[in-house]
Parts: sequence; C-alpha cells; structure tokens
Amino acid sequence: MNSDFKYEVAISFLQDDEQLALEIADRIHDRVSVGVFVYSERQDVLIGQDGVDAFSRVFGEESRIVVILYRQGWGKSKWTRVEENAIRSRGFDEGHEFALLVKLDASNPPIWLPPTRIWLAFERYGIEGLASVIESRVQGAGGTIAEENAVDHAAKIARELSFKDEREAWLSSEKAVRVAEAEVESLISEFQRIAEGINRSVKSIQVSFAHSGDNFWALSSYGVRVGISWARTFLNSLNRSGLTIVLSKGGHIQDGFTFVEPTEVARTHYHADMDLSKRIGWREKQGDNNFFTSGQLADQWVKALLDQVREGPDPDEFTW
Repeated sequence: MNSDFKYEVAISFLQDDEQLALEIADRIHDRVSVGVFVYSERQDVLIGQDGVDAFSRVFGEESRIVVILYRQGWGKSKWTRVEENAIRSRGFDEGHEFALLVKLDASNPPIWLPPTRIWLAFERYGIEGLASVIESRVQGAGGTIAEENAVDHAAKIARELSFKDEREAWLSSEKAVRVAEAEVESLISEFQRIAEGINRSVKSIQVSFAHSGDNFWALSSYGVRVGISWARTFLNSLNRSGLTIVLSKGGHIQDGFTFVEPTEVARTHYHADMDLSKRIGWREKQGDNNFFTSGQLADQWVKALLDQVREGPDPDEFTW
C-alpha cells in the first residue's frame, strides 16, 4: 500500500456533476496537506500525458481517498470507465477502504463495491456534511487535516469574491444574453430528445411535445402537462429575464358546461447562470438556488410529469 500520496482526495464524477465536485474540493482543499484532484482543475498536470494512464494512476495509486459522485451512467462514460477500472483493480489488491461512494440519485451502487461499505446519500448530508465525512476518512487513512487559519480563510474568500465579480460582469453583458438564448434552445432540445426516447421505447406511455407560441413550449401526456416559458427583458443584460416551468394536471367540465382550469402541481422560476466551472445552466431563483444543466433540468421535469401520469387523473376529471 502506498504511504506517500500525490493527492489526499481524488473525485470521480460525470460531467454534469462537475459543479458539485468543484464545490466539494473548495470546501476541503485548504485543509488537506497535498491537495484534491478534480480533473478540470488539473489540466496543467495532465498536459502531455496519456489520459488513460494518468487517470489510472490518480485513482489507482496516487490518491489516499477516492470519492465517487455516483449516479446512473457513472462508469459508462469514457473517463469514468477508466476511473472505475482503476478503483476496482485497487480494491481487489488492497480492499475498498480508500473509496467513498456518494449517491446522487436512486440508482443501485455498483455490484463490485462490497455491501459492507457505507454509501452516503448526498441529499441527506449536503456539501458541508460530505466535506466533514471526507476529512474524517482522510484522517482515518493516515492523512493530516489542518485547521483553517486566517490566511487560508482569506484565500478562500478571495476566490469566492473573484468568481462573484466575474459572474456579475458576465450576467450584465450582451454575450450572456446570446449564451442564455442558445441555452434555451439546448433545453428545449433536451425536452424533445427525452420525449422522443420515451415514445420509441415505452409504447404504453406517449409524450407529446409542441411549440405553443413565441418562447413557450409544452409537453403533455394523459392529461398532465409541463409548460416551459422564456422571458427576456434586455438585449445587454440578463436582469429581469428568466425561465418558468409549470407542471399542471387535469381540467374538467363542471355542471355540464363550465370549464375548470387544470390544477397547478408545481411552478419554479430559473435564471440563466454560470457555475464555478464556468459552465452555463439554470439556477433556481428561490429556495435552495440549486444549479442545473439543461439536461438535468429537462430530465427532472419529465420525471415529475411521469410521476403525475402514474397517479392518474382526479375523479370525474375531463382530461385532454
């Protein structure tokens, strides 16, 4: 077993979870002695190296602890497949105590990971709780965790302020408006792609997709509807611009002639935003302010539509 590690922690993740990986790394990298590996922050280290060999060494030999941000599809993309092979091989040689799997969805953990290992559900722990668990695992594996001193704290705040300034400048620019408009197109394409996939693969459930006027689109199935609307106010700023998604259900005739509007099940407002990795996506305007890629957002709302389809119509409803 290697006692001298190049990294205390290496984080394996799918591309859509890069923002989460960066936020976790930011929480812990000032407290661990030899750093955290997140591939997008280590491009300078990887330049000139064979990617497969480099990633295999990082996850198979060079990191004291490996954190897997696990959701459906992990291990199937090019780089997570390389990382999985390295982690499995290392686990065969020395056991799996070095690996920490963090569940991001309801997918079952990989069958090669022993069931005696503890899997953490991210929705329960959150970033701060997860950071504490990682630090504890680093210590348990012989690593050193330092208390954050004033200099480290100042450096962390400086990074946050630098990103905040860059983000605010971007949000108030013509470029941001153009990028946001393009991201709306990407989001709509994702909705359409998912709907077409369902229609091809699940004959008993069909989802229709329609463009219902300027900047308004809708998916519907068995009386359940997801409406997507985009409003842009200025040409040189994203201020007062945003996306609204509404899930509604049903609608019926009352007293033989009065039409009752559908019941609104959920409504969420989003604005186009930039995350720590400079990736463009959608952030909730209220609540937890969660950040989503267009693929994640479309997938979430189509699942919500399907859940309502499963529940079925309310009694005596006329649906369309």
